[in-house]
Amino acid sequence: MSETIKEIKYSIFLLLGLLISFLLTGIFPILLIYNINFKHLGFIILYFIITYFLYKIFKTKFFENLYSIPLLPFRLFFELLTYAIPVNLVTMNVFLYLSFPVIIVSYTSIGLTHFQSPINFELKLYLSFLFVYLFYVNCNKLMLDFVAKISPARYKDSKKLKPYNIKEISEYLLSQDNLKIFIYAFNFLAIILINIYKFQNLTFFDQILNFEKPILQSLVTFIAFDRAITLFKGLTFKPSELFNKIVTGIKNKKESLK
Repeated sequence: MSETIKEIKYSIFLLLGLLISFLLTGIFPILLIYNINFKHLGFIILYFIITYFLYKIFKTKFFENLYSIPLLPFRLFFELLTYAIPVNLVTMNVFLYLSFPVIIVSYTSIGLTHFQSPINFELKLYLSFLFVYLFYVNCNKLMLDFVAKISPARYKDSKKLKPYNIKEISEYLLSQDNLKIFIYAFNFLAIILINIYKFQNLTFFDQILNFEKPILQSLVTFIAFDRAITLFKGLTFKPSELFNKIVTGIKNKKESLK
């Protein structure tokens, strides 16, 4: 129980970190750009220049405080930004990883529609979901290498970013088991929402019922495939051994006839 509480606590910390990172690097700069007053900004810069030179000339605690205390909010901002950088870079890698197969599926669907393929909407959805699920899990190592190459972070080459361990964090977060949890969680929520829509006899989006069968069947197919792969990994059957046993049996029979 204590372990569960601990993990919940750290999950909250991670969510707060993600929220703060989003505010610092997304919302805050936008608000600053739209609300900036260049006249006030000029006075602020002038204040720091004057107090800095006064501090350098007189070397007193009073002028040091006049210069340094107003800088505290900026120091806090840049301190928080230090923590926001790895969060943003990992979030970017997750987005690149998750979006790539979706983009492939989207362009394929557009191509099939353009060439008037006889595949209907439900089959397209089923194959799309299944492809994305299988791609996420079975192309894990390939995709992690691909993300490392195309990521704007360039954490493989940048000496400044290497201490953040972005590569290790990304691989830990985008492991096969975590991606399976993501797939199951997505289907769990989708099925709940569809059932609520059905049982409440809602009518605001009639097309939602067309998603039910493709979502369910793609999940069932994915589970069957994943289970088959798991069993195959522990399988002791080898075609070479079967072949050798058959050949040995034939040889033994020939020897017995001599």
